Amino acid sequence: MANLPKIALGAWAWAIAKGTLPIIGVTKENQVLDAVKAANVALTAEETAELERVADSLELNVIRFWEKGVQINRPDEDKIRKMLDTAL
Repeated sequence: MANLPKIALGAWAWAIAKGTLPIIGVTKENQVLDAVKAANVALTAEETAELERVADSLELNVIRFWEKGVQINRPDEDKIRKMLDTAL
């Protein structure tokens, strides 16, 4: 996972590792190539668990928030970046 060039690839690889097929909107050739790279990443169980641990630590509850008009308190961007850097 440390070799992933973009954070989005890690997110896509995680979604694939969880047995889902993410719908990725692409408008440029490089985005298609990134999606192919993500499909070829095989995360270990430990990497998947670490990504989940980091996501859980952010304490975001965004399920259906757009339907309820709920304002989300966003965590500090530096904190998120630090956690992602640690996980990746």
